[in-house]
Amino acid sequence: MLGPPGAGKGTQARKLCTYYNYARISTGDMLRESVRKKTALGRKAKGYIETGALVPDRLVDAIVKARLARKDCENGFVLDGYPRTIPQAEFLDAVLTSASKIIRRSPGAERGAPRETGGSLDVPGLRKNLQFRISAQP
Repeated sequence: MLGPPGAGKGTQARKLCTYYNYARISTGDMLRESVRKKTALGRKAKGYIETGALVPDRLVDAIVKARLARKDCENGFVLDGYPRTIPQAEFLDAVLTSASKIIRRSPGAERGAPRETGGSLDVPGLRKNLQFRISAQP
């Protein structure tokens, strides 16, 4: 689920995950949890988070890779707000063996014409204006 802050990524990701029984993976939530639990990654990320700096890609990538290896991701998952940078996208491309849908959420999409549309999702309670495109490459 990609889009700018306030676009509704988290809200829509939760709805998709509930409907399809997928795991929701939010890097922000995972980083905050790691800091709270004082994990090795949390200790590394804490300084960046407390100063408002971006956590380096290598740390974010490591937490995502570890999360994707958990059993609840086997039947599907939604990445909420990740990747945010080109290097993160390249890392994700190398880690994933396949991805079926990429969703780009734009604020106010219901008012404008969507771009790069491959179809629409019809999930009860999910805004019908969410668009997706199917990745042609694994």
